[in-house]
Amino acid sequence: MANAIFSCVSAVAFLVFHRAIASFIGLEQPLVLLVVGTSLLIFAGGLFRNATREKPNPREALIAVSLDFAWVLGSVFVLLLNVLSREGNWAVGMIADVVLVFAILQWVGLRRMWTANTRLAQSQ
Repeated sequence: MANAIFSCVSAVAFLVFHRAIASFIGLEQPLVLLVVGTSLLIFAGGLFRNATREKPNPREALIAVSLDFAWVLGSVFVLLLNVLSREGNWAVGMIADVVLVFAILQWVGLRRMWTANTRLAQSQ
C-alpha cells in the first residue's frame, strides 16, 4: 500500500506543480511531468485495487514489481544522460532509491506467497 500512496502523492505533485518542479530539476519540457503524473496515477490505482483485494492477484503484483524495476532503470538512464540540474539528478536518484526498495519488498512478498502456495499444494 505504501507504493500506491507514494505513487499517488508523486502523481498529484507532478500534475499540480509540473512547471515549478520542471524548473527546479532543470527539465525544459514541463509536459513530460504531466505525462509521468498521469501514468503514475493509473499505476497507483492498479496498486490500490490489488492491495485492497481479499487475495491479491500475483500476476498484477509481478507487473507492479516489473514496472518499479523499469522505473529504476529509466532513472539510471536519465542520470547517465545528465540532462537535468544537479538538484534534478539528486531528486531522480532519491526517488529511484525509494522505488527500488518498494520493488524489492514486493518481490520478497511475492516469493513468500509463491512458497506458501507451493507448500499448501504439496500438503494436499
